[in-house]
Amino acid sequence: MGDRQQMLEQEALRNVRSLVERLDRADREGRKRDFRAIGAIALVAAVLIGAIAFAMRKPAYDPDEQRQRGCELDAFNARAAAFERGMREANPDMPYRDIQKQLERERASLVVAARTDCQPKAR
Repeated sequence: MGDRQQMLEQEALRNVRSLVERLDRADREGRKRDFRAIGAIALVAAVLIGAIAFAMRKPAYDPDEQRQRGCELDAFNARAAAFERGMREANPDMPYRDIQKQLERERASLVVAARTDCQPKAR
């Protein structure tokens, strides 16, 4: 009975050792999986931060371009205000919302006119 008991104990030890090895292997694989997931998350975060930084970069400061843009914006605002006043005078009962809708439809032509007003004069 002693040999049988010893065989059972050795079998139990082998089973326990096998179980411990399987658990260790599973733990190592889990750590590898976690490491890969963290790497993927870090890569995605880096790409997002790069995209945001690229989108928010400041344009190069060109004084002539800034002056041109300012002139066009001022000319557009003056033309839009004149258009709105003209619409209000021609249609005093027209709701403000409808005037704004009409202004939005005319926006492209007002932008072109403002750009034309600000073109450098040919010498």
